[in-house]
Amino acid sequence: MPIDEKMVKFEQLAAKRTEKVLHSVALLANLSNTNVYHYKPEHVQQIFGAIEDAVAQVKQQFEPKATVEQAFSFSGISHEISEEEAAEAADDADEDSEDSDDEDAVR
Repeated sequence: MPIDEKMVKFEQLAAKRTEKVLHSVALLANLSNTNVYHYKPEHVQQIFGAIEDAVAQVKQQFEPKATVEQAFSFSGISHEISEEEAAEAADDADEDSEDSDDEDAVR
């Protein structure tokens, strides 16, 4: 399907679906008539919270997608180590070499 046809189809469907949504919102407004209905502020908050969440999710789907993935890199980490960290690293290295000597003897 050519791009022009896709856009025409989009516009037709979007217009119909938007009209349905607007009609439903108008029907929802009818519920505000306190001569006919009784409701609490919590009801209104939940109704509009659900609607706002749904609209936000759909709107996000129309946002352009990022095409370039960000490469991972470490940032804000100092390459300097304290004397204590250096001593621990040296001890760990000594233990590792002793462990490998033991493993060689077992084989």
